[in-house]
Amino acid sequence: MKNSDYTLVIDEQDIPGEKNFYSGNGSSETTYRAPKSGALAKRVLDVAVGITGLVSLFFIYPFIAFGIKISSHGPVLFKQERSGIYGTKFTCYKFRTMHVHRSLKDNGLPDIANHKDVRIFRFGSFLRNTYLDEFPQFYNVIKGDMSVVGPRPFPVGEQQYWNRRITNFSERMMVKPGLTGLAQVEGYSGGTFEMGLIKKRLELDLRYIEKSDSHNDVKIIYLTFLQMIKSITKFGVNDNIRRSYKTSVTEHSQQCMSNY
Repeated sequence: MKNSDYTLVIDEQDIPGEKNFYSGNGSSETTYRAPKSGALAKRVLDVAVGITGLVSLFFIYPFIAFGIKISSHGPVLFKQERSGIYGTKFTCYKFRTMHVHRSLKDNGLPDIANHKDVRIFRFGSFLRNTYLDEFPQFYNVIKGDMSVVGPRPFPVGEQQYWNRRITNFSERMMVKPGLTGLAQVEGYSGGTFEMGLIKKRLELDLRYIEKSDSHNDVKIIYLTFLQMIKSITKFGVNDNIRRSYKTSVTEHSQQCMSNY
């Protein structure tokens, strides 16, 4: 990696003001190190997996749309502005998993949903647990807003919230956000206000950026697929099979990630 490969421009109000966010003259323009090598291979992988994902989406969309419609009034898709590479903003698409609502937060905190949120309807919980709610983001991948693998894109307000509280949190925006990532396959996903959990996610995001290459991307995609299968089996097999399968998948995942 070389210095000054990328310049990340961040609004000063969104960062705590520590020196390592600024260049020497104290401006809000901050230079980070980020890898350029392998960009073409990563884009080829993104397009290949993205097209496969969109084809899969074409077949499952009617069934998921039906499930959402009979579970909750409102649109099938949920659109939200999220933080992308270098702090840019983009519209992120998901299958809607929560009842249509107004933000619950009126105290200056971001409206962060977690798995216990009462606004999530039952079928929405299934979509979240099986990662099927993320499938529309293959469109974001094809557009170039996202990559298949990378740090998960935070809603803009949530990204700004953590920018103000963790010195190097903005460094996770050095690369395109991903549909899945190292933090997700390690079990760190979903909304939280817990500082310890968010710092662990940041640590894994930065580790991914440091070691990012096509080989590791394929490994993470594979492990994400295993997690999807494991989650789906929770809804359709008996306890003995589920327990045996969950154990074998967990052991295999740990073996794959042992050298990361």
